[in-house]
Amino acid sequence: MPKIRSLGCIAATALTILAAIALLVVSSVYVHQTTYLSDLWTQVYALSIYSLVISILAILFGFALIYVVNRQFPALTTLFSGSLILIAFLSVICAIILITGRNDLQTNSYKNTVQLFSNYSDSDLISNSDSNVNRIQQTFKCCGVEKATYWEDFYSDKTSTPDSCCKKIIPDCGNGSLVNQDNIYLRGCAEPIYNELRYRYDVLTGLNFTLMALSIISAILGVIFERHIREQYQIM
Repeated sequence: MPKIRSLGCIAATALTILAAIALLVVSSVYVHQTTYLSDLWTQVYALSIYSLVISILAILFGFALIYVVNRQFPALTTLFSGSLILIAFLSVICAIILITGRNDLQTNSYKNTVQLFSNYSDSDLISNSDSNVNRIQQTFKCCGVEKATYWEDFYSDKTSTPDSCCKKIIPDCGNGSLVNQDNIYLRGCAEPIYNELRYRYDVLTGLNFTLMALSIISAILGVIFERHIREQYQIM
């Protein structure tokens, strides 16, 4: 019976560690990909870092719990079971913030996209090839905020776009590109940016809830095992 209880706790904790590893990988990727937009995508960037820290702690506490359960250390089992309860609490906070922020995500995403493109329009559009806007337009295969004609007001000839709107970038490929639109992306960037942010919110929310649930199960099984071990000590 003790062996079954310990195996149950170890199995649940192993699943917790796997969920934490998944959250670690995803949040690391998100932090890396959104660093250059951290000022505009503040919430998803900050919560990705938050999730990264949670996942590291969950992995450490998880391995520690497996070790002390395997060695049948009741006091330390209680300690690390409580630590996983803390992880569950931190995870649910992150998930709640993500769910709350998702309500205004579309509006905020559009406003931030407009702000980003407006700042870009004040710079040298041709030479600033490494700008955030150029990177976004190539990443999302889009052009302008809502559509490619967004750039009409920013060029004197009313027919040009940044080179980053081109499907295949070559020097000055954006010149007159609104006349021959076959060579540029026509959809705007606001919608794909919103879709990407919504996807990231959903993934982080799901992984945090999964980590929360598995952490609680592992902690409960750890406490049950700890009580059983203490009972065995008392009988002896």
